Amino acid sequence: MWTWREKDLLAAGCLGGWLLIAVVVGLALGAVRLLPTIETTSLSARAGGLDFETAAQGSVAPWNLALGYLHPSFEIPRVLNESLNAEELLYLGLLTPLLALLALIVGWRHRVVRFLALVVAFAWLLAMGSYSLGFPLIQQLPLFGFFRQPARFGLVASFGIAFLAAFGFEMLRRPGMATGRPVALLARAWTWLAGLLAVGTLAATIVLTGFAFLIVPYGYDFIDREVVGSESRFLTAERYYRTFDQLYARLESAFSLAGSTPRQLLVVTAVGVVLIRQYRRGALRGAQAQMGFGALLAADLLLAPGHSIPTVPEAWQSGQPLPISESEQGRESRLFSYRAQAQKFELSTVTGDRLSRDQRMLLEWIFLKATYAPNLALNAGPATIDGYENLMPQTTARFLAYVGSERATVPGFATDTYLDEESRLALLQARVGVLGAVNVRYITSGVPLPIEGLRELNKDLVELPTWAGVEQPLFVYELERWQPSVWVARDWTVVDMSGDLDLLLDQFAAMPERPLVSRDPGIPRAQAIGGSDVITPVVREPESLGVSVELASPGVVVINEALSPGWIAAVDGQPAELLEINMVARGIALPAGVHQITMRFEPPGLAAGVIVSLAATGLLVPLLAVALWRERL
Repeated sequence: MWTWREKDLLAAGCLGGWLLIAVVVGLALGAVRLLPTIETTSLSARAGGLDFETAAQGSVAPWNLALGYLHPSFEIPRVLNESLNAEELLYLGLLTPLLALLALIVGWRHRVVRFLALVVAFAWLLAMGSYSLGFPLIQQLPLFGFFRQPARFGLVASFGIAFLAAFGFEMLRRPGMATGRPVALLARAWTWLAGLLAVGTLAATIVLTGFAFLIVPYGYDFIDREVVGSESRFLTAERYYRTFDQLYARLESAFSLAGSTPRQLLVVTAVGVVLIRQYRRGALRGAQAQMGFGALLAADLLLAPGHSIPTVPEAWQSGQPLPISESEQGRESRLFSYRAQAQKFELSTVTGDRLSRDQRMLLEWIFLKATYAPNLALNAGPATIDGYENLMPQTTARFLAYVGSERATVPGFATDTYLDEESRLALLQARVGVLGAVNVRYITSGVPLPIEGLRELNKDLVELPTWAGVEQPLFVYELERWQPSVWVARDWTVVDMSGDLDLLLDQFAAMPERPLVSRDPGIPRAQAIGGSDVITPVVREPESLGVSVELASPGVVVINEALSPGWIAAVDGQPAELLEINMVARGIALPAGVHQITMRFEPPGLAAGVIVSLAATGLLVPLLAVALWRERL
């Protein structure tokens, strides 16, 4: 638009063409990553975009947006949203927004200032998510439907504000700036802000730590109704009181002089008042003002105590989760986490206000380490059947939900609030055979599982520091009947995998020893065999696996490992077609005899991506030559 106004339509069209070329070349350079990612996730919950409710999770309320820039307390998001998202910690230093405002007032005619202002406004629109009238419309546009956690767009706004503040910082050296009206307005705004923070902090200190008769009739009632949500929300009165105490402590730490953050903020505002007044009176010249404001900004950002992250002690880092079994070797079986150990009430209501924020975060780290998080790389420790829920195929998510997993986009029954514990155990009892059929040998749980078919191996407490004050048992069970990672099926059921998955899984659960196959294998079924099969241990490489089998009669070799686009099979050096087995495994139909099976993973779209990226790299040479030639004109 600027080029059109200053030159002509042709020049504007040429500039637009160059921008389009830059976008196309940039996407082409990234094709080696983009194309495989799109292909690999084509079956996941993300493939068709997210629904609005999922996409809007993590929206920043307007009042949180304002507090994020004006207050560095780590506790405020917890108090207002009952949870902490790091994306909401937008604090850039108390001086940064005022310097950005100075750039907008004085340098509005500058093109870059206008552009950065538009970037910030658009990023705020996205960051507010469901609180923004425009976000539902933007979320329907191509590509925007794949994003979640709108608060992350606050990083883009921070980029724009930081650069605007740099413009304002540079303007401090302009002649006559100190005595101009913009600086006078900013000085007044800073003084009012400093006074507001001082009065608010003093009032919060008096109310929260000083006069009980003020907080009892009014403050307690407000916290009860607006923050905690009344006693009726909790299972027991003890949890209610502990939650109340914890949130009260957070308010005290965030807003009163009992916390280090408010004290630091008051020092910053007081020093800022002195610097601005000295600058306006001429006692500080432009370069000196820049040094003073720069030092204040650096100290404010570097010393903001609310943004520190505790370091995990080396002893905890090197520790291993509780052992599954003394005899467990290699990756010949899988593990399934039925119920997560880290229940939210244990990290919040049970400990009340006895733990600091750093202690609470470290405690959560210990819980998560003890629960065997999904082993995506499959390169160390036990293999798990769980996976990253947003990227797993929908059929896998439905399968995991069927057996109660919490690690799926489709919620399982393990934590269904509409079911009591007895009903959950009954469902697990009916479906535990499905787990054994897909190579699950061990089940970990934070609650006891007294059901048939499970043998308790270990019952122990998660090793926690003495200051934690909570106990968390970890139960480890072994399935009495489980299939190995590679086995041979002589009977099967051919099903349409695109049909009703719940009915198919019920059919599977009724007879788990008979696998579900996606198509006719082309070999005869056999109820009995004349000899025994021989299967050698699987040899695994980072992108391939191999196994030798000797079959007494034709059968389907089931390989209990994830079925996903990109796996290519060969038998005795010849290409072979893979079968989809039990929705989550792969297999090959083979005649009797000795066979060597090899499987190799080739990310779909990788070959095309390499070609496109190499071609784009080749285009950069003539584009660079043209750019240098234009610079010389």
